[in-house]
Amino acid sequence: MSAAERFKALISGSIHPLLRKSGYRKRGLTWNADLGPLITVVQVQRSAWSTELCCDFTINLGLVVKEVHEVVTGAAPARFVSFSHCFPGFPIGRFNLLRRDTSLA
Repeated sequence: MSAAERFKALISGSIHPLLRKSGYRKRGLTWNADLGPLITVVQVQRSAWSTELCCDFTINLGLVVKEVHEVVTGAAPARFVSFSHCFPGFPIGRFNLLRRDTSLA
């Protein structure tokens, strides 16, 4: 099985079911959960340097505070929010001791 196939299996077999059970909706490799005043965002981001043998990725976590979003942009957040619209937003690698992407080799 190639690294890309293992990555897809990780998404469909583990990450997506866990997040869906927790109330998240999925679009591509991004999941949103609407918690009333907040929208939480989880994004799995593949590295541009992944190869057939090794698939590097990171998990990004973010929040959208609806009230703040409306004040800053003048509009309510979209029904589905991308990670780029989050504040704060952090790659999960910032929280591990190695400070690097996860790898499926």
